[in-house]
Amino acid sequence: MLIREIKELITQQELVSLELADDDASEITGFFLSASKDLMTLQQINNDGRSDGFTLFEPDLISELFWGNREHQCIKQLARQKAQITPVLFKSTTFDKAIIEISSRYHQIALYTYDDGDNFEVARIVDHDDEWLKLESSGTPKTLSTLNKLIRLDSICRVEFDSNYLNDLAHLYEHPL
Repeated sequence: MLIREIKELITQQELVSLELADDDASEITGFFLSASKDLMTLQQINNDGRSDGFTLFEPDLISELFWGNREHQCIKQLARQKAQITPVLFKSTTFDKAIIEISSRYHQIALYTYDDGDNFEVARIVDHDDEWLKLESSGTPKTLSTLNKLIRLDSICRVEFDSNYLNDLAHLYEHPL
């Protein structure tokens, strides 16, 4: 039922909010761009109707999905005025392959893990195999320090990319003060 309903929401370009099983923080709001039994892509939209990057995850992560209230209608109208819906296409059809594909396109991505759902690792994937990712993990903007790290691929539950924060952070690392 979930995939069928989300595909209808995509057709209607309906703004939705999600509660994710990994996340203790507030819900994520945006437009679904794709949905399959293995992979979901959502363009995140903030309360001002501006794009806030994209998030990629498996459908099992969704614990609640809602849409259509007055707040959603207002944000959707603001987003339409800003022409914010942007398609993101993947050759990959599975979550783990899509993570690798995203990392080849974007310098910095945010990786969320099952054991620490409301925190994320800002990193660049520098190497991988079928089980592990080698990351160049970014420190805080205060330190602009990186460290290398290995992380199990199956520990990742969600990936964010192309948000203003991540793009700004990548710029700081490329052009330190």
